[in-house]
Amino acid sequence: MKAGEGRVYQELVHDFTQNSPKNIEWLSKMGIKWTSVYGHTEIPYAKENFADRIHVYEGGGAGGNGIILTQALLNYSKKQGARFTYNTAVVGLIVSNDRHKVLGVVTEDHSRKLKYLKARRGVILATASIDQNLELAKDLSPQHYEDVKAHHCWSVQTDRGDGIVMGMSLGAAVTGFGGTIDFDARTGNGTDDRLPTIPSIFVNGKGLRFVNEDSTYAYGFRAIFNQEKQLNKPTYQIFGQTSISEKASPWSTESLDTDVKNGLVIKASSLKELSSLIDVPVNNLVKSVNTWNRNAAKGIDPEYDRTMGVKPFSGPYYAYKNTPGNLGAIGGLKINKKCNVLDIYQQPITGLYAAGLNAGGWIGSYYPGSGTAVGGVIHQGRRAAKSILGLE
Repeated sequence: MKAGEGRVYQELVHDFTQNSPKNIEWLSKMGIKWTSVYGHTEIPYAKENFADRIHVYEGGGAGGNGIILTQALLNYSKKQGARFTYNTAVVGLIVSNDRHKVLGVVTEDHSRKLKYLKARRGVILATASIDQNLELAKDLSPQHYEDVKAHHCWSVQTDRGDGIVMGMSLGAAVTGFGGTIDFDARTGNGTDDRLPTIPSIFVNGKGLRFVNEDSTYAYGFRAIFNQEKQLNKPTYQIFGQTSISEKASPWSTESLDTDVKNGLVIKASSLKELSSLIDVPVNNLVKSVNTWNRNAAKGIDPEYDRTMGVKPFSGPYYAYKNTPGNLGAIGGLKINKKCNVLDIYQQPITGLYAAGLNAGGWIGSYYPGSGTAVGGVIHQGRRAAKSILGLE
């Protein structure tokens, strides 16, 4: 709840977290073999609440390996008699005359032929958030809008929030917009508590430090976004030659030299030279680095209470421009515990449900750490199905 910063609904978070063990067991029955558990890096104001919770399955743990999980779900569903129709888009909802009950969906195939399908019990919307929808991002989510505009969003192009738009067309309420799933794909900073941030600091356009650099990635990128908007200048990770000797360094001597040659990283023999190259006040940059080094030599960070990678660093010095890799937006249709979509008067729309990132109100102003989205998708998909079947 702390990580939600007052923007999440307790019943949704409680239902999700309390049922996570059951969902893990359910996936095991489908053949998912769990191999290890690790944690994400800290949220500064909620350190005491952290526990290792990111479950890794056999064959998983790297980019693209989510297909193992989705294939297990697909194969299990087929065995249970589920039918799948491919190359078919849902283009509308069929509703009652008073527009407060969903009766089915309108689909369109690749030949643009329409079909009107009656729902036996209800419709579950599970079409992600507004990931690639530039117009809605501009209206609802400023940080995400900047990423989409700069082509930093890695979600598939069809993730445009179609389910959210269909719900809104019936008067559904939306909630939870404003955050996004940002991380730095080059450094992987803040994604894994086994890989602490190297001795370094983040500075803004005035050369001043502004955040705990080892905080979980999307928390850090929210701070980065705010600083860059306020000053209309980029932010940088400042580190030294000694920093890359750390085990968790994203750079080796060779890869760092390559990044310098390619202009991805800026190198300077002194902080004065570096300040000129990145256009920040030299006195501020020198003060920021000296303050860090003085405190880090004692193993402390009184400015932002960082606990990992707290060591001094020395030159030559480097600056890497913080660059987001976006994995999707946060925010969606407002739902209750049963995943029933609510209208703007907080009343359920009969027959309409939403799950995962198509729904909002269960993730706060930033993404709290790896695995949250997958866990939410699994839980709310099951919850919505049980609700439709009257099993709750």
